[in-house]
Amino acid sequence: MADTPIVLDEHRGREDLKKTDIRRQQLYLSCQREKLECLFLSTESKTWPDAVGKALYLISLFAETREGQSPRNARLIRHVLCEMENLQAEEDET
Repeated sequence: MADTPIVLDEHRGREDLKKTDIRRQQLYLSCQREKLECLFLSTESKTWPDAVGKALYLISLFAETREGQSPRNARLIRHVLCEMENLQAEEDET
């Protein structure tokens, strides 16, 4: 028996490679999300824009849920995001 590892990707079909790639990307995104959330929890917002960034993240998480995708909630989310963008633009101008 050889001690060299077998590269499984070389033995997978195109569909299996796509599925494997998607799983790897999902794992990477999950790890990145976890790091971001740890950063949010470990740092205190010093300015309104910092706090807004955290709020936008939470709103985007809610928007991904079934409840967030209901027509009523989706409309509210779009409205709030638009207001936040407008307020941020006004603050950037000053």
